[in-house]
Amino acid sequence: MVHRKGEMTKAQIDREWPHQVALSAQFVRGRNHTIIDKFCRGLSVCPRHHYYERNGEGYVVYCFAERMEAEFFQMHFDGTLMDPTTRPRWPELRQSAPSGEERHRHGRCVNCDD
Repeated sequence: MVHRKGEMTKAQIDREWPHQVALSAQFVRGRNHTIIDKFCRGLSVCPRHHYYERNGEGYVVYCFAERMEAEFFQMHFDGTLMDPTTRPRWPELRQSAPSGEERHRHGRCVNCDD
């Protein structure tokens, strides 16, 4: 995985903002995003969020440095408090390169149209 210089890593976020609350990505869209953003001003929320999917539904994870603020946020938006060590991880998006055997079937290249 490549990181841009100066960008926070997921591990750094989990260390510095260990109190995390998951909200449905569907809920966070549109007008609610603006409301959540204004609510978080002045709180110890991380500028970046985590994201994961479970059973086909997406979740945005807001991370806080202070537990009381995370609990307040969770109660206000009916989110789920999460522990960074048990939070589901984003599935691996990269596909591994096909083996030579997979590239050739019956003596012909799979990628060729001939």
